[in-house]
Amino acid sequence: MLCDVCREGLEGIWDPEGSKRLGLLKNFPEIMEKKYGQIDEGNYDERYLFGHHTNYDSLLRSKHQGCVACNDFGYLNDRDDVNPTFAGLGYYSTFCVLLSRTDMSCPTMLVYSGEILEEFFWDMVAHDENDEVNSIISHSTSDAQTWGLLQTWVDRCLKSHELCRRQDAALFSPTRLLQLVYTGSDKLFRLVNFGEFDPRERYITLSHCWGPGRPEEKLRLLKSSEDELREGLPIATLPKTFRDAFEVIGRLEIRYLWIDRLCIFQDSEEDWQAEASSMQSIYRHGLLNIAALGASDDQGGCFVDRDPSLFAPTVVKLKLRDDGVAALYRCEAERESWRKDFEEQPLLSRGWVLQERILSTRNLYFGNKQIFWECFDTNCCETVPKGCLTQLERPGSLASRPKPDKHAWKPLIDPGRTTSTYLTSWSDVVQAYSQCNLTYPRDKLIALSGLAKRMKDSLKAAHGPGHDTYLAGLWEHTMPQSLLWKPKIQGRHFSSYRAPSWSWASLDGTIIVPATGAVRWHVDVLRAKITPKGSDVTGQLNGGALLLRGHVCIARRFKRLKTRLPERETYSIGSFHHPESQAPIEFGDRSAYLQFDTKDSNYETVSLMLFYMRPHRPFSFVSVHCLALAFANELRSCYRRVGYAILEETIDLEDQGFEDKLLSKFPTQEVEII
Repeated sequence: MLCDVCREGLEGIWDPEGSKRLGLLKNFPEIMEKKYGQIDEGNYDERYLFGHHTNYDSLLRSKHQGCVACNDFGYLNDRDDVNPTFAGLGYYSTFCVLLSRTDMSCPTMLVYSGEILEEFFWDMVAHDENDEVNSIISHSTSDAQTWGLLQTWVDRCLKSHELCRRQDAALFSPTRLLQLVYTGSDKLFRLVNFGEFDPRERYITLSHCWGPGRPEEKLRLLKSSEDELREGLPIATLPKTFRDAFEVIGRLEIRYLWIDRLCIFQDSEEDWQAEASSMQSIYRHGLLNIAALGASDDQGGCFVDRDPSLFAPTVVKLKLRDDGVAALYRCEAERESWRKDFEEQPLLSRGWVLQERILSTRNLYFGNKQIFWECFDTNCCETVPKGCLTQLERPGSLASRPKPDKHAWKPLIDPGRTTSTYLTSWSDVVQAYSQCNLTYPRDKLIALSGLAKRMKDSLKAAHGPGHDTYLAGLWEHTMPQSLLWKPKIQGRHFSSYRAPSWSWASLDGTIIVPATGAVRWHVDVLRAKITPKGSDVTGQLNGGALLLRGHVCIARRFKRLKTRLPERETYSIGSFHHPESQAPIEFGDRSAYLQFDTKDSNYETVSLMLFYMRPHRPFSFVSVHCLALAFANELRSCYRRVGYAILEETIDLEDQGFEDKLLSKFPTQEVEII
């Protein structure tokens, strides 16, 4: 959308009475230098500069409203960044419009602001029946216009998207479903068990935020509420998000809905474990997944009433010449304005939702401004209803190379990228998932178990047996590289055991998995094992151990460093020692620093296991990447991971054997990490 200041300014450039003409452009030398050397006297509009925002507060209001033009002003354009010439004329910012250049097919709006003059420009494009951007948005996401568009997306996918249809090849029925029942003018729902419904009937799933309220105050499936739910209750008694979900399935003429809160016993650990391990199948085989994108709790709902002028693309009437005919134009940037409507929506921060988005063949997102569609073949929204929001770019690897079959993963809408996100690299999954929140931190692994099972299938299909061993959030065949994850800032340990220390799942907080590229590894993985709580190796764990063989040293004398990111505590290492004799080892002559995984890591001594070296040839030094370990028990029989270290040593890189010479300083040991 464009704010009133931008829209009225553009449409008024030919009106001497109504426009805010500040004077001839040639009288503003600062702008002339930025714009071009000399002005074309033949074009009336380009001889003038127009007033834009009168003050910073006006600009800030438009920026917060989402104006695609004013939104580009950065944090440096603050209240004090005032151009004295413009201020003398009563304006914070000004603009002009380029129309006359023969090499331009469409006009361009240029905005100027700042004590040191900055120029912002926005190309305008014709808005006609061929424009992929839709400017006609209704006042509700539940009305006939919006529903007609939604139905078009569903029908198109079911009829013509071959890859989407392949996902539905196998029959699957959840343990329980919620049945929509019509009794006269009343609508009821009731809980039905497997065997009480035709397995060939389609069902729909729901992704939603539970919200901050106490669970015991919410309607849930419990042993005490089972009979009541099986007898049936009026849909009107449900919270708004659930009511709206039943409205969606009713309009799609589907009778069954799956909601975690009402289809999994919330007071049975055994049932919860069993159903959580079936998430891959539940979401994958549903007709589609309703995602209550804009609702922060169960009362937020799917449908919203809205003011289209606050987000719909703004179309302006603009004449290319004073005596010309007005045509319809829009800012080219309106094509990407959907990103602001999608990002930072409440549902996207929920940990369980990442796998629900990927596993579902089709996602229908109900945002607080517009609805979005996402499937294997396309992604779109109300403002871009026919094209793809982001380019569906296939990745180079699967899990690097998803084949065009039922094992391929669906690309996700990602407002931060120009191409859709394929999270087929497990490190991408980990990094995205670690940024999400979990109501119950103990669910760290199980909330990803459905995705892990799907990845196992994909890896086995792509590479055969032996590449599908899953260990506490990591894949055995990716070790040792995948062991080098690190927190973006210091992480937090969960109070109870959740995963071995060598797994990222042992911490809360954003995780980074650095790309190492092609390197020579100096660590051997001799054995890796986990002890699951039940039979599901992708679920909750009782323990895990990793046996590595590699070069080891002792590090001591840590000193806190001042860095650009003070929240990421970094320590210099003062000395290195032989792990057995404690004799000093001369190493790290350039620098050596250590980052602990958590803030509560107060160690005077740690062991470092060297993983790989990276040469920096222009500067004649090598960086050695290590894991930091500390004894896990008083017997000193095993270790736990406590951090990550990088050591830098000056060396003659022309010497082909430089790695072996460096490694000769450090003895080889077998180390068990728990």
